[in-house]
This record gives sequence, structure tokens and C-alpha cells, in this order.
Amino acid sequence: MKHSSDLALWYPRGCNFDLIGYADANYAGFLVDRKSTSGMAHFLGPFLVSWATKKQHSVAMSKAEVEYVAAASCYTSLLWIRQHLKDLSVDTRCVPIVCDNMSAINIAKNPCQHKRTKHIDIRHHFLKDNVEKGLISTNFCATDR
Repeated sequence: MKHSSDLALWYPRGCNFDLIGYADANYAGFLVDRKSTSGMAHFLGPFLVSWATKKQHSVAMSKAEVEYVAAASCYTSLLWIRQHLKDLSVDTRCVPIVCDNMSAINIAKNPCQHKRTKHIDIRHHFLKDNVEKGLISTNFCATDR
């Protein structure tokens, strides 16, 4: 921080401060232990403010689980950004996360646990809880292969 005091984000007048997150993951992409990798990007208005990739902690049993875990990880970072914006008196309301897997989105929107989702670690289900509270929305974005 000491050597970067001359750096800043510049937002033109009238620019929106909409916070949005994008989440994606590969299924069993690491060939040694078959764990997946999550990727995320966070935008404030039209500007990228944060991004990350992270190897997931456990082997997933489905593509939907991998994407759901990636969206939950994306949301944890968005919560951190959201809190800093709140400290600056910027209201973010409902923050959207964009995902390319409808099954993961449906898991987040479904208030019931099913036998096919019980194996997902409980720490990732806070995403579902925040969708129910209206603090976050999950949106679909098709990807071309």
C-alpha cells in the first residue's frame, strides 16, 4: 500500500456501481486427484475489481456440485467487497451471480434439500440461504463451446 498511493480506480460521473459476480468451474480438471477448479470475477460497474481461481477442497460428484461450490466461493468474495462498499455508503442491494449451469442455479433457488444434494458440504449452502433472503440472485449465462 505504501508504494501504490498514486494508484486509484476512476469512475466517470454517472457510472453505475452495480456489483456483479461471475462464477465458473471445470469438472475434475486436475488429473492427479480429480479435484475441480473454481474461477470467479467480480465487477463494480463496468470495471473488473477482483478475480481468482482456486482448487476445490473435495472431489465433486457432479458438474452441478462443482458449479454450485464455485458460486458459493464467488459469493464469499462478493460479501467482502459488499461490506467495503457499505462502509463507503454505497448500497449494493441484491447482488447477482452469473453462472453457466442451470442445475447449480436451481439448487441455490430450491428451499428443500434432496438426496442428490445432501452430500454437498454444509458451508456451501449459505449461498442458498442468501438467495432466500434476497441478498443475492443467481442468473444463467449460456456459454459456447
